[in-house]
Amino acid sequence: MLEKNYNATSYQLNDLKYSTTYYWKIIAKDIHGSVSIGEICSFTTTINPILQNSIAVYGSDGFILYNIEDPYNPSVISYFDTANTYNVTLKGNYAFAAVPNLGLIIIDLSDPYNPTQLSIYDVINPKSIKIYNDYAFVTIDYGVIILDISDINNIQQVGQFDTQSYSVSLDIKDNCVYVADHSNGLVVIDISDITNPNQIGKFTIDNASKVLIKNNYAPDFDTKMAIFG
Repeated sequence: MLEKNYNATSYQLNDLKYSTTYYWKIIAKDIHGSVSIGEICSFTTTINPILQNSIAVYGSDGFILYNIEDPYNPSVISYFDTANTYNVTLKGNYAFAAVPNLGLIIIDLSDPYNPTQLSIYDVINPKSIKIYNDYAFVTIDYGVIILDISDINNIQQVGQFDTQSYSVSLDIKDNCVYVADHSNGLVVIDISDITNPNQIGKFTIDNASKVLIKNNYAPDFDTKMAIFG
């Protein structure tokens, strides 16, 4: 309980974290002892301004967080050692790093200048990560796993799709996952039912290793896909 016997019409909250959802409700009591319990309400704080203009550059020694507010003069915010890192994705206060020999490492960026490891989710040979709503899509050997990250302290696998080759990269648009599946080409997976993904398309390309979907900004959006072999 934050406050008891409080009779003002507003309440000042301090020391809130960025990119965090808070829940609250009011229990009102009048002078006659009648009690009225309000609904549970919530609000989410904004992302840290530093992280709004940041990117993670990763490699064999971990990743470096850069501030790119001035793209002509990027500056280092911090460094985190995650060993041989294949991919890093940022979401809110967290970074998700795919490290083949360790798994999916979750790093707390609440203080961007001092990142700390929050946990490791056991994944065998993760390679590429994309965040879509409250889900993390991770390519592994011969497939994609889907993780529910809505509770960062209790990440759960909720789906999986097996592919025929070495899944290297992926991108997501409109409830479809596009997977660069090496010798199997480009595989398109429908994730309308997040717990039961299914293949709806395939494009033949030798040694597909990277897929990227990019929208232009014309009123009539034109989806462009680049597939790199």
